[in-house]
Formats: sequence, structure tokens, C-alpha cells
Amino acid sequence: METKKLKVTYYDEKDILYLQILPPRPARVDETKYGLIVRYNWDKPDEVVGFECLDFSLLIPHLAEPGVVPQLDLRFDVEGTTLLNVTLTEVLHWAYERYVLRRPTVAQPYPLPASIVREKPETDYKP
Repeated sequence: METKKLKVTYYDEKDILYLQILPPRPARVDETKYGLIVRYNWDKPDEVVGFECLDFSLLIPHLAEPGVVPQLDLRFDVEGTTLLNVTLTEVLHWAYERYVLRRPTVAQPYPLPASIVREKPETDYKP
């Protein structure tokens, strides 16, 4: 079975996952349960050209439910990764692990207590 090259983009601030099967093509859309949008080639209505999910993190707990992920005979190589010959469900799990669970945390600057802050060492010890 031929694999399709897939470009994955995640918009953290809006929790939107966009999966584009390359090369890009104009598309019409259809929505599955829990907001997974399937993009179909405008000129060839049976050809899937991508996926989009608004509120991506809310979709993940429902992936195994019928009707959430369309049953497709497609495999993907994810651009810029080592993911090769994977299913749509595998891509969605990978994206959740990478973009939602491993989101970088923003360190909050907390001032150190005065008892910890020292302007100079207490001794002039040199090893």
C-alpha cells in the first residue's frame, strides 16, 4: 500500500491540529463525531486531502469510539519525523503525545528569599 506524505501543524494557543496530505489541494469538508474534520479533494470527491480538529485535546479520549476516526485505507509518512507507514489513529496519538502532553511549561519567575540570596561568598575558599 502506498503511503502519503503528511504535514502536521498544531496551533497551541487554539488547540487546533491540522493534518495536510501533500501536495496541498483545494478541498471541501465533512465532519465526524467530536469535531474531526475530513478534507476531501474538491475535484475528486472521494480523495481525502487532509484533516483538521478544533479542540484537539478533547477529541483524544474518544478516538476508539465508532464514527470518530473515519475508516480509511491510508497510511502516512509524517514530514520531518521518523513516523513512517502509520495510520491516522497513530498520527493522532503521536500528535497528542508531542503537542499536548509535552507542551513546554512557562517558568514563573519567583524571587528567592533574602536568606538564600548572597552577594558574595562567605569565605574566600579556593580549591
